[in-house]
This record gives sequence, C-alpha cells and structure tokens, in this order.
Amino acid sequence: MARRNAASRDDQDGATRSAGARLAGTIKRLVTEKGFGFLAGPDDVEYFFHYTACVDDDFELLMEGTHVTFEKGLGPKGPRAEAVQRS
Repeated sequence: MARRNAASRDDQDGATRSAGARLAGTIKRLVTEKGFGFLAGPDDVEYFFHYTACVDDDFELLMEGTHVTFEKGLGPKGPRAEAVQRS
C-alpha cells in the first residue's frame, strides 16, 4: 500500500487539499439556488466553494461581502475553499 503525504488528503470527488492555517477572505458571489459561491482570498485568488464546505450550516447566513475564514484546497477545476466559516 502506498503511503500518503501527511500534509494532504483525498476527498470523495478526488480533489486534494493541503492541511494548513486558515485564511481570511470575502464572499464575492453567491449562487444560492445552486448552493455554491466564490470568495476572494488574501492572495488575490478566487476560490470556489460548495455549501457542504460551510461549517455549522453557515451557507444560509452568507451574503456577498461577508468576511469568512477558510482552508485552501484544490478542486478538479482549480482553487477551492474548504471549512468556510463566517469571521
């Protein structure tokens, strides 16, 4: 059995994310009827997030401009935010 890097894990859809510090960001766009959105991170990167990535069912409380913290991840189509939480 191959060893996995302790700093990353594979989740159900095959995406990999790195373990690390939480980053601060701001919600740029929400598509509430489809359950996803995009946020701007401190590194000027736009991160996709799905409502299932929100901690404590925060998705229903989010609005454009809301400040959040998140963990940086990488999805099948690019940067993805995980463990999104209002700050």
